Amino acid sequence: MATTLNKGRLFWLGVLALFTAASSLAIRGAIASGLKAEWIDPIAPLQAGELLAAALGAAFLSFAITLFVASALLDQIGMKRCLLGAGVCFIFGPLLIVTAGHLATGMTVYTIVWLGMLLSGIGWGLTEAAINPLTAQLYPEDTTHRLNVLHAWFPGGIIVGGLVGFFLSATLPWQGIMALVMIPAALTVVIAATTTFPPPCAARPE
Repeated sequence: MATTLNKGRLFWLGVLALFTAASSLAIRGAIASGLKAEWIDPIAPLQAGELLAAALGAAFLSFAITLFVASALLDQIGMKRCLLGAGVCFIFGPLLIVTAGHLATGMTVYTIVWLGMLLSGIGWGLTEAAINPLTAQLYPEDTTHRLNVLHAWFPGGIIVGGLVGFFLSATLPWQGIMALVMIPAALTVVIAATTTFPPPCAARPE
């Protein structure tokens, strides 16, 4: 492996991306009632609960599909592109969710919210597809320990996201709470764009 690689920077980039995915998951749940009351109830009061559940579920569906596809094509896509794409999705997904009511009217508002949830799930899938093989490649002699440390940040992100949603709900509108996800997402993009990644396994000499 090239000596120019900054293993610590790459590892903590993976931690940041996973933390962003987890906190986004928790915050989406925390703001769901506010989102429903403000934007879905007025356009479809009888179906609001069903529509909200479908929107939240879109993130899980896109996560599963993205993880399957990106994992299979990781050497072709590249871990750097995956994490850049994840960061971009974690920016534009929440951005669509928080601006949907200002961009459209009627059921189009819901469609934009649904697309925002979908993008958030894609970001989650791209994150998981990249960080596990990246960690294993960086630390072949210490893979299990490093993966354990890495994935401890998933429940950590859920806890932080949940606490943020709970304590800030009295002082910030739900849009402001959702927008907080874009801060670590932007850091993920910046760090991924300015960091050298190891070559794909298929490109390394035997």
